[in-house]
Amino acid sequence: MNLRADPSVCPCCGERELQSIYRLDSIPTTSNLLMQTVDEAVNWPRGSLTLRNCRSCDFIFNPDFDPATQEHSARYEATQGHSPTFSSFARALAEKWRDRHKLRGRKLLEIGCLQGEFITTLCEVSEATGIGIDPVLDPARTPPQAQGRVEFIRDFYGPQYAHLDANFICCRHTLEHIARPFEFLRSIREAIGDRKTVVGFEVPDTDRVLSEGAFWDVYYEHCSYFNSQSLRSLFHKAGFQVVHESLEYDGQYLIIDAVPAQPGELKPAADPRPSSAAHSAFSLIESRVQWDDLLAVSRDRRVALWGSGSKAVGFLTTLDLSHDFIPFVVDINPHKRGTFLPGTGQKIISPEDLKSFDPQLVIAMNPIYKSEIARSLEVLGVRAELLTV
Repeated sequence: MNLRADPSVCPCCGERELQSIYRLDSIPTTSNLLMQTVDEAVNWPRGSLTLRNCRSCDFIFNPDFDPATQEHSARYEATQGHSPTFSSFARALAEKWRDRHKLRGRKLLEIGCLQGEFITTLCEVSEATGIGIDPVLDPARTPPQAQGRVEFIRDFYGPQYAHLDANFICCRHTLEHIARPFEFLRSIREAIGDRKTVVGFEVPDTDRVLSEGAFWDVYYEHCSYFNSQSLRSLFHKAGFQVVHESLEYDGQYLIIDAVPAQPGELKPAADPRPSSAAHSAFSLIESRVQWDDLLAVSRDRRVALWGSGSKAVGFLTTLDLSHDFIPFVVDINPHKRGTFLPGTGQKIISPEDLKSFDPQLVIAMNPIYKSEIARSLEVLGVRAELLTV
């Protein structure tokens, strides 16, 4: 059901007062597909990205995004579960949701579960049973402890699964990939019907992206960008009452919990604040200039990136940094090693392989992993300067 958005209408609230605030003309249409050769990586199809801001609800979207460009197959690799830092966060979130919504022994559902790590953890800590749905599911990759506790469905969530009865539905890092978020969320609300199902969603916080000038968090796969105001407005319009909201993971992720409500039960949404997105978007350009200047004086140094996810693709393609300058990107995910980054063609290597490259500068693609990466560099005996984006 991921259809292309109408560029003249906000996909969340339906208003037409829109402003374009940022643009990238040629970026790879994928960040997480495993590329088997340099040629495949650098020649992967490209598209444009325009950040368009709704002045009514403050939602930001990319009207240029074409869902038909997205490949949902077993070679889509986006798990962060190999990081102890991320795994600890995910488990803590599962425990918070368990306690907040009394999930022990209940029926749980995750929409967009990737390889099933989180729904398995949530069911474990809640002593519950669950279902995970995702089109990229690989049965050989699902956690062994899910057996007998979690049912997996390799498919997109849609009306055909409206019959699935769950006390809690979670959806993490999926909504930002949906071009028409209101239609998607409304379909979940209609599926719930009169049941008392609670929903929990997690998305990147766009206010942080703009305030920090994090241009590496703006890339083609993310077609929808939420802050607290736009996410609350969306849930209200779709027929949910928000019951909890928080920023997590060092302020990077926005988490919202909501319950179904009938129209007469909905409390009025807060008056929207004036949008500052157009002004804030200048920070993306300023940050690009700063990184251009920093890397210009590092042209004679051996430079590597640590972290081969979407942030790396956004960073390298926006700055047009080829694999001639930065040849390697390190990742602890063994499924990525030996493949190449879409767009710029850097080879993904293991931390152990980094030692032979002997970098002088390592750029960590997420500051929350700085301590984890610093410990790894120390163990490896790599004496490089470590910077974070």
